[in-house]
Amino acid sequence: MRDREHSNLRVRFPWPCLSAIACLLLPIAGCSKPPRPPAAASNEDFSTAAGRAGLPAEVDDRWASIVLDDARKAEVRTILVEAAEGSGEVEPLVPAAHGVRFEDVPHAMLNAAPKVEMAILRSRLLPPTIELDIRDAAGRAATLTVRCRRRGTLASMAYRIPGDDVMLAQAEILAAVNEIVLQPEASSDPEQLANPLAHALAELGATIRGQEILPERYRYTLLMLDEEEATIEIRREPAPIMVSWTATAGTFGRPAIAQRLGETFMECLRAWGEVPRVDRTAASAGE
Repeated sequence: MRDREHSNLRVRFPWPCLSAIACLLLPIAGCSKPPRPPAAASNEDFSTAAGRAGLPAEVDDRWASIVLDDARKAEVRTILVEAAEGSGEVEPLVPAAHGVRFEDVPHAMLNAAPKVEMAILRSRLLPPTIELDIRDAAGRAATLTVRCRRRGTLASMAYRIPGDDVMLAQAEILAAVNEIVLQPEASSDPEQLANPLAHALAELGATIRGQEILPERYRYTLLMLDEEEATIEIRREPAPIMVSWTATAGTFGRPAIAQRLGETFMECLRAWGEVPRVDRTAASAGE
C-alpha cells in the first residue's frame, strides 16, 4: 500500500513558474543554430547543391548579392566613365539637341496635368497614318486608312454609303493595298508608301480625291475641376520643331484654358529636355 502511494506522487508547479521556465529556454534553443548571414555579406552561391539546402531549387542569388573584387570594381568604373563621356561603344547621355524630345511627352504630361488642375482620363499613342479620300471604279466615295504601326502596318476601308454592293470592290482594294504594305521590304514611312498606294489604286480604276498624312502622335483626354473634359494632341515633327500640339477644353470651347494647358505642357517638356538621355533623334529620322 505504501509503494502504491509513493508511485502515485506527482510534482505540481504553479503556472507562473512554467511560463518563466519556457521564457528561459527559448533563447537557449534559438542560439543552437545561428541565423543564415545575408547573402550580400557572405557572398553565398545559392546555385550549388550545398547552397540550396533548405531553399527552393530555382533560387540563384549569385548576381544579386555578389561582392566585387578590385578587378571587377575597376571594370564597373570604366563602364560608368564611358557612359558619362560617351566614349567607347557606349552612346553618350546628352540634353535634347533641339530643346525637346517627343519621347518625353508622357513624362511631361504627368507633370503638366496637376499644374493646370486636371486629371488624365485616357491616353493613346497613335501611329503614323495615311488617310485617302478615294472614289472606286464605280465612283462610290470611301476613306482608305493605312496605319503604320510598329508591330505591323494595318489597312482599313470604309465606304461613305455602305452596302452589299460595295463589298467586292472593297475586298479588291484592300487586297491590293495589303500586297504592298505587308511585304517584308515595305517601308513604314507614310511618305514613301503614298506613291505605291496611288499606283495600286489607279490600276483598279480608283481615283484619289484627297490625301492627309498624320505623324505619330499622343492624344490625351483630361478631366477639369468642373467635370468638363479637355483634350490635347501632341504630334511628332521633323527637326528642329520636334513637337507640335493642339488642345481644346470644354463642350463649348474655352480657348484660354486650352492655351494654358498647351503652354504648361511645353514648359514641362522643355524641362525634361534638359535631362541627359541617349539621343535617338538621328535613329528616329533614319527609321
